[in-house]
Amino acid sequence: MSARLAAKRGLESEFERLHARADAFVTAESLSARRRADSRFHIEIAVIGQSVRLATTIVPLLGELASLRWDLDNGGSNEKSIADHAKIVQAITERDADSAQMYAQDHFVREARVLIDAHLRVSAH
Repeated sequence: MSARLAAKRGLESEFERLHARADAFVTAESLSARRRADSRFHIEIAVIGQSVRLATTIVPLLGELASLRWDLDNGGSNEKSIADHAKIVQAITERDADSAQMYAQDHFVREARVLIDAHLRVSAH
């Protein structure tokens, strides 16, 4: 919903910040930098969407899941996340709310699968 709202409500200057957040993820040189960049990217979308409720919901959620997600992943999903982020940014900046929501949901589902798979690998050992 944050991506949908961002596409509808965002300002051009906010879209520039969103591009910068996506670029920071691409150029992150360490696991901790990647984790921070990913969280900031998703928080930026919520901020651009101008929904206090969504923004205040995503911050603690990312706080709980981000370290688990990136600590368990072996880095194999970085390229997929980069591609997902690019699709989301493009849809938001083109004000295509339906596509923004769809891409964000697809990204969430893929990320959840990465988390589950990584957790199962760790639990099996």
